[in-house]
Amino acid sequence: MTVTFKNAKNENVDYSSINNLWVDADGNKVKRSTRTELFGAWLAKEPTPYKELLEKVEAKLLEIDRYQSNLNVLKNSLDELMKTERTEQLRKDITSMTEEQKNDLLQLLQAH
Repeated sequence: MTVTFKNAKNENVDYSSINNLWVDADGNKVKRSTRTELFGAWLAKEPTPYKELLEKVEAKLLEIDRYQSNLNVLKNSLDELMKTERTEQLRKDITSMTEEQKNDLLQLLQAH
């Protein structure tokens, strides 16, 4: 059973079996960094019984879901802060405009 993963360069990497994540087809050990690149963690030091590996994968998926949720909360908070910052800067810019510049801006906005 061939499985295909994406590496850090977004290229497909094929493995002829799950065990090849630890030992390649030539019998050479696969570096831990390879598994880390593919899965964000090395999951296990050596080939592991499928049931145990599945438990580790499920735990890692829960962890990733939590990370993603936290990152989304952070992103939304930063988006709001950026909007507030831009609004404050715009307000500052407008208050420093001359009346003529304000009228020109108003006409431009009304035209659109």
